[in-house]
Amino acid sequence: MIHVSEMSWTRKKVTPADFVAEGDEVKVIVLKISKDLKRISLSMKQIQNPLELLGQKYQGANEG
Repeated sequence: MIHVSEMSWTRKKVTPADFVAEGDEVKVIVLKISKDLKRISLSMKQIQNPLELLGQKYQGANEG
């Protein structure tokens, strides 16, 4: 399971549909395995570099 808080570094209220659609393949990392609950916790955001995303967002802001 990927909790919505592990889908993006942003703090905006979002839904899983903002990031994925049924049938999409996504890259994730395993955060936790709970044998008792028979659950695997996954993260999409942990494979992203938040500083790189910030650079993309503000690229060109200092130009001109």
